[in-house]
Amino acid sequence: IIASLHPTRKEAAVPQILIPYLALFGIPLFTTIRGARQAGFDGVEIHLAGQSQARALRCRSTAYRLGLRVHLHQGWSRDENPTHWYNHALSALGCLPPDGYRLIDHIPLGVLDPVVVYAERLWEASGRPFYWIQTCCQPGAPKISFQLFLAAVERGQLPVVFDVQHYLEFRLGLEGVGDLPTDRRALMDLLGAGWKHLGPLTKEIHLDDADPRLGHTRGRNVPLGSGVLPLRDFCRMVKASGWDGTVVPEVSPFHLRGQRRRYAGLRRQVAELLS
Repeated sequence: IIASLHPTRKEAAVPQILIPYLALFGIPLFTTIRGARQAGFDGVEIHLAGQSQARALRCRSTAYRLGLRVHLHQGWSRDENPTHWYNHALSALGCLPPDGYRLIDHIPLGVLDPVVVYAERLWEASGRPFYWIQTCCQPGAPKISFQLFLAAVERGQLPVVFDVQHYLEFRLGLEGVGDLPTDRRALMDLLGAGWKHLGPLTKEIHLDDADPRLGHTRGRNVPLGSGVLPLRDFCRMVKASGWDGTVVPEVSPFHLRGQRRRYAGLRRQVAELLS
């Protein structure tokens, strides 16, 4: 069994900050990991889209050799995410899991690191405490309702990944950020209500921003602070609740590509929001 190899150290009662890594956007793994370590990130969350299980394990080993924590993130298949044209090309190139795949065939066998999985997979995730269920379904019309998701995770006390942007889409039944409200007070009310129920179950937060004016594709995962989401108020609420899990800032790779110094800026920005 490939057990979790988190670096041994005294854990502080403050959130750990991990940087996401997605192989599909041309950023070399070592550039991301080395830049993350130099910038002070505690670890890396490796997205499984675009990677074979063997390559994902090599990525994992590289991160551990550099003293970083590792989380994994479920990928997607063409039939799960047909809304973007490039997914059809990626599927044809063999960069995505096959249509109809199962989690047990997708997640590297024996890995006990936390794995972020989408909400419609909560039935597969039940009974596997290292599968953490994200507050969203795959893109497109939600496969399950938010109400069903909430009832299931509360009843089963299942571990949750609270994704700020995706939670709002899921809660409002939207298929993208283009129709999100722009009133920060209204958005914060929604986030506060969600945290009341999901905060005690949340193991990880995906901290992201959105700008509905830019549409579904360009308006999601914009640089933190450049969108309409009330991130400062949200982080203040999270801190007041005493939460001390893992935070992953999800900014589009296009905003970080080729700019290692931006990793340090992103790390400082997240730390400041959480302070």
